[in-house]
Amino acid sequence: MEECKAVASPVDVSSRLMSSSTASKIDVPFREAVGALMHLTTAKRPDIAYAVSFVSRFMKIPQEEHWVAVKRIFRYL
Repeated sequence: MEECKAVASPVDVSSRLMSSSTASKIDVPFREAVGALMHLTTAKRPDIAYAVSFVSRFMKIPQEEHWVAVKRIFRYL
């Protein structure tokens, strides 16, 4: 993520993330990434608490748009 473009906020206000039981699960370290963000939320970065709690709702069946939202939080940091 060294060459990624930084963002000004951890949440994209125009995105509408939803859970879908019919979509296929993606093979990315989604749970590990959200867990690391949760640790940061409690330890050092309370400003990302809302964004992290929002993406953690999709831990069961993460999809591509959820992974994009997690990467956006990392880009914010």
